[in-house]
Amino acid sequence: MAKYNVSDGDFQTIASLKFEIERKLRAKHGSSLDPALVISAFEDILAGRFAVLKEEPQMLFLVSGGESLIVDACDGTEKLIDATDVFNFGISKLYNDLTYKGPDPATAATEAEVYELVRNANFKEIFETFGVPLESLCWTQAQIKSFCRQFPESLRKGSQANFFLMKNADEIFVSYPRIGSHGTALRIRNIKENNTIWDADDFGPYIVVPKLPGGFNFKKSA
Repeated sequence: MAKYNVSDGDFQTIASLKFEIERKLRAKHGSSLDPALVISAFEDILAGRFAVLKEEPQMLFLVSGGESLIVDACDGTEKLIDATDVFNFGISKLYNDLTYKGPDPATAATEAEVYELVRNANFKEIFETFGVPLESLCWTQAQIKSFCRQFPESLRKGSQANFFLMKNADEIFVSYPRIGSHGTALRIRNIKENNTIWDADDFGPYIVVPKLPGGFNFKKSA
């Protein structure tokens, strides 16, 4: 049987709970606690039988730990619709519909992290679990192209996709390359307008985000 260190604070808390249970059992006009259930609960505790609260599994798993994934500095002029050298199996025509006010801003070299989706979720759930403003997770078009060109071995292959957030005007989109046997295709969806649940049962899609200096404030699973 496992042994545990019991602090003075732990002992005092347990003693206070025991006193409160005894007080309720001795209530003048009858106990609000069923004594048979209290006895059963104490027997379970002494036998080491504890009810385990079921928690949802973690949504994301870091797969790039220990890797240095530094996206090169970009001048912001490259557009994904023109990146046929990287995305050689088709680029969604929806990229033509994006409204741009000039080029994206130039960006310095930026470190990336890659996570695997390990619990089924939609785009909004996936990116909100990082616990930071979505804008801070966005890449420019040139950065997305650069990552895919620089680190093809860090992208998910097969039927699953790789998710990158990008901002256009006041809207946030998910740009996602899929790498198959015939090449790499590039698709895009508005994060607010797509509620598709992405399957993580066998192997989930990858999520590529900028590594933030202060880290992420991951939301706890419900």
